[in-house]
Parts: sequence; C-alpha cells; structure tokens
Amino acid sequence: GGRSNNIPNRYVQSSPPCLAAQCRNGVALVALHMNVQQQQQQYQQQKRDHDHDDKLENENEEKGDTQETIFLPDLPSNFRGPLRIELLDDRGSVLMTCGWRTDGLTLADTGRELIREEVMKFGSSIDAGISKSCDSYGRWLGWGLVKYLVKCESRDNIRSLNTMGLLATTSASNNQIYGRGQLYLIDPTGIVQCRAYAIGSHALQLNERLSKETFHDLNVEEGVKLLLDIVKECSLGNEESGGNFEPWDIPAGTCIEIVIVDNADRKMRRLRQQSIFSKLS
Repeated sequence: GGRSNNIPNRYVQSSPPCLAAQCRNGVALVALHMNVQQQQQQYQQQKRDHDHDDKLENENEEKGDTQETIFLPDLPSNFRGPLRIELLDDRGSVLMTCGWRTDGLTLADTGRELIREEVMKFGSSIDAGISKSCDSYGRWLGWGLVKYLVKCESRDNIRSLNTMGLLATTSASNNQIYGRGQLYLIDPTGIVQCRAYAIGSHALQLNERLSKETFHDLNVEEGVKLLLDIVKECSLGNEESGGNFEPWDIPAGTCIEIVIVDNADRKMRRLRQQSIFSKLS
C-alpha cells in the first residue's frame, strides 16, 4: 500500500545532501556521493597514469593554489554510477534525486518517457502544446513527475518510490525570472518553484543557510562555489550556518557531483571544481 505523505521518508532524510540554486544565467546543482571508496582507488590509479585533469589539480595543490579551496574531491571520472543528477531531454533539463538510487533513476526514466510521448504528439511545437495546460515546460514536466509519485503512493500493486527530487529546466523566455532557468522541488505532495533548495540529510540546516543568500546576481559557476562553501560551512558548524545546529561529519570517501544548466544555450554541463576555480580566478 501507499505511504502516508505526512510521514517523512527516512531514506530521503538519510541520503547525502543535494543542493541547487537558480542563478543569473541558469541553475547550479551539487550532489554529495558517499562510499565511493572502490571507485576512488581505481581513480587514484588512473590519476597516476593517465588523468590529465587530476595531474593539473595535484600540481596546483602543491603550489598551494587550491589546497584550501577544494573541500571534497570531485566524483571520479570513471565512476560507474548511478549518478544523482540525470539529463532528461535535449534542452538541458535535469533531475537531481535523494533517496534510493534505483527509485531516483525510475523517476528520471518516467520524465524521459513523458517528454518522448509529448514530442511524438506535438513534434517541434511541444511548447505550444504544453502551454494549453501549463504556464511553462518545467511546471508541466514537474507535475508529470508528481503524478507518477502519487500513483505509486496510492496503488496497492505498485511500490511507493523512496525518492524526491529537484528539477532544473531551461527557458526560452526573456522574462527576468523565467529567463534564468527554473528550479522545482518535486515530491508526492506537489511541486514548488524554488530560488535555492536542499534535500537529503541536514536539509533543515542547509535550507536555513541558503535562505540568507541571493543567487540571482551570481553566474552558475559562482553559484556552484557558493553551494560548496555552504556545505563546508554547515558541516563544520560555523556561526554563519546557524547557531542551533551541531557540526556533522562527512565520511571519508565522499565525493562531489557538479552540474550546471546553462540557460543561454539550453544545455547541461558536468564540471570539475578545478575548471570552476580557474574560470573564477
């Protein structure tokens, strides 16, 4: 049977934190991955032999350029997944999920299927078709994901999905708000448009900290850096993160997955911290 919406999902609450923010030119997304030990060992071997990016990173660390900047390592380039941030379409829409990984992938696959069906129906005029029932592509897609979660909750012959997500989409609009790209919280209770939001463990503390920042004046690379700084700040229990929260340990083997949704060219990009810091320096 379905799980009551009033009961917090313990699998989501114990999942590593995921954060996203609507920036001046798109959406910045950061997801933590824990227990990447085996992949890390393979990664270290690759780094010694072939990985040019990581050799550059090590050289910079030796010079002291990034020693304090990089708080957690990037997700290994040979990471076999599953990832927490999934591309849904050819216009840069992504879904970042917390909870059971397989359930997050199921929800992403549902989004892709919704889009495929709509493209078959309307072709290149998909936006015109969607506008008849919804005020934006992102909201239409978000409601489709919510309806699927509700169907899994309410039917006895379908298992409830232990997941929730943050949906980031691009927009062709020149509107001051929608032109930045769109960010939505997706769970069985509905869809909420967000400026910046965190899901997973420590979300209460992270969201309190996010509420004190203005991301609209930042580009997506600056937004990623600020999200990473907030994770570090909150885990260390710095005063800025709020005095009511205790520091929390980030386990060894934790890595960072970084994605930006660029609204200008309607694409998603996976980034490494070194490329971001180099661009901002």
